[in-house]
Amino acid sequence: MKKFFIIFILLLYPEIIQAKTTNLDCKIKEKSYSIIVDDENKKVTWIDKIVDAKFSATNVNFIVHTEEYKAGSGIYIVISYSISRENLGIVQTISMITPSLDKTDTVAEETGTCEIGKEIETKF
Repeated sequence: MKKFFIIFILLLYPEIIQAKTTNLDCKIKEKSYSIIVDDENKKVTWIDKIVDAKFSATNVNFIVHTEEYKAGSGIYIVISYSISRENLGIVQTISMITPSLDKTDTVAEETGTCEIGKEIETKF
């Protein structure tokens, strides 16, 4: 009877089966991060920060930090991430951007992996 009730609820509310968020546990250089990817609203929650994300068929790209290198310098440090939708690989890129010269230099790039978390049903 319990199984019948669960099936009935799932048929009544199909959105439960197709949740639009994915909970990921990611590791870069032995440091772990929890990321929640919200496909419906095109957002990513990185630690406790919610940021806009760009979704493509193969990747989810987002920027979690931007700050000016030195006050008035016109050079910005940007930390961005790209998560592969194919193999859940993650790439962390730290860049120096000079908008006045339309120039971007990559300072560091680290790779890692993500696993789907167990708490949220997924559609990624």
